[in-house]
Formats: sequence, C-alpha cells, structure tokens
Amino acid sequence: MAGVAARSGLPVEAHFPFLRLAGPEDTVGPPIRRDVEHAGSLWPALAAKIVRTVATGRVAYGPDEIVPEAWRQPYKPEHLDRPALLKLLASGSNYLAARAVGQFFFRPDEDFTDLLVAAAPNMPICHNLFHMIRAYAARRPNPALRSWIRVHAAKAAAFSANGEAYRTEYLEKLASLDQRLLACRTI
Repeated sequence: MAGVAARSGLPVEAHFPFLRLAGPEDTVGPPIRRDVEHAGSLWPALAAKIVRTVATGRVAYGPDEIVPEAWRQPYKPEHLDRPALLKLLASGSNYLAARAVGQFFFRPDEDFTDLLVAAAPNMPICHNLFHMIRAYAARRPNPALRSWIRVHAAKAAAFSANGEAYRTEYLEKLASLDQRLLACRTI
C-alpha cells in the first residue's frame, strides 16, 4: 500500500474513496471510516508482489515501499473545487464519483445536491457509492435530490450485471430514500 501511494503521488482519497458512515443508531467507532476493502489501485501491485513472493519464496519490499512520512501526520481532507467535483461525479467511475461524494462529508456547510443532480445521467450503479449518497441525504435532506433519484432509478432498472436480487434491492433503497425526501421541506 505504501509503495502504491508513494509511486502515484495521489492523496488517500484516490486510493480509498469509499467511506463507511455511521448512522444515528451506530454508537461504537468513528462516524466516518475509510473502506480499505475496496482499494482498486492496490490490486495490481498486490498481485505483482504475490507473484514475486511465490517466485522467490520471500516477501521483499523496495525502498519506495516504506510508509510515507505524510502517513504519520494528522489527516487533512482533500479539497477540490466544484468543477473538479462535478467532473469526478460525471466520470462514470464509481471510484472517482465516491472520491467526490467523500468530500461532501468534510464540508458540512456546503450543499452539493446540485452537483449530484447535474451528474446523475453519468453516475454508475454502485451500492458503496449509493450508501454514501444516502448518508449524505440523511445529513442534508434536500428534496432536490429526488431529481437525481429519478434519473438513477431509470439507470438501475436497466442494470442487470449483478443479477435480479441486486437490482430489486437497489431500486427498493432508492424508493425508500425518495419517500424520505418527499417528506422533507425544501432547505
């Protein structure tokens, strides 16, 4: 992990964009945690390390694979401007969109609903990303997000790559969020 981060020069958000967000019923642990299970940038380097380990019979780390000094410092969230956030949201990539949505939680005084609505046609069907958007809506319940839900539900209805049970559950969660937002006043 350290080698991948050091070689890329990218912030932690680029490697681990998905967040696990505690709900009001969660009383143990931090309210926001990085989802380290879904580190897409890590897998090719990990596979290469395993191949080398099997070939040599031992794990060896290069000088560029030591823990970066930045990891010893307090975490400072990345801060992207609105055009950069919209570009990530509309990229079609679940990892890039999650990187953008992750910013929303570290900037609680700003409303990003308009960016979600604008990017809706290009946003991917992804349960991890949707979990983050649902958590954002719980913290900032803006009925305007219903426009995003309508567009996203149409995409989800046509999405079959993960099977019918996935599609059904995803659509049910979208409908539930839509109902919650329907009950909200405009902010």
